[in-house]
Amino acid sequence: MPPCSNWDRITESFQKQYIKNKVKGWVKDFQLLSNYTQDDPQAAYSTFTTGLCSRWTHFQRTVLDMSELFEPLENAIKDQLIPALIGQGVSDAEGQILALPLRHGVQGLINPQEPAKTEYDYCTLITAKLINKIYNQKLDL
Repeated sequence: MPPCSNWDRITESFQKQYIKNKVKGWVKDFQLLSNYTQDDPQAAYSTFTTGLCSRWTHFQRTVLDMSELFEPLENAIKDQLIPALIGQGVSDAEGQILALPLRHGVQGLINPQEPAKTEYDYCTLITAKLINKIYNQKLDL
């Protein structure tokens, strides 16, 4: 069965460099967002949860697990955004607590390395039947 994209046909070194470039851009976004956090922390938090997270989640759905390449993004969240939002640095344990979902009464400041491990698999699983029909040109949905 074909994957969600043609990503598997591209060399691994190109994939890694492409992901690194994307992550660098997102890290710059966090640096900029952290600067605005003091003026309007709610808007910065909203931008993080509804905007920036969606960018990398969508991206992770089209690439195989290369979660280690998302470490600079996790560091930017932990070292820049979180201190800007709450006014102090956090330990790794505190960062893990802040990454818990909102339904647990926490901030939901997710670690981008965690979903990178599963998003592609979820995408492939959820879209498998449709991909197969498109690939085989079966139109009976």
